[in-house]
Amino acid sequence: MRFRKEVVQSVCSSAYTDSTEIDIDRINKLLRNIGHEEDCLSRCDQDILLDEAIGHHDKRSIPVSNLMKLM
Repeated sequence: MRFRKEVVQSVCSSAYTDSTEIDIDRINKLLRNIGHEEDCLSRCDQDILLDEAIGHHDKRSIPVSNLMKLM
């Protein structure tokens, strides 16, 4: 649980709560920062993740609470 919180905190621009939302592009920034640029999400992958997390991909951010459940 601590690891998940630290990962989420690293992609949040400020202090986060369960209602905080994380922009989907920040996940790719995290992957690049840890040297996994080859694992970055394509637009299609992002859409699939958003569909799983929030049920659609019209909005390009994920609530922290949903992201924690997916991890």
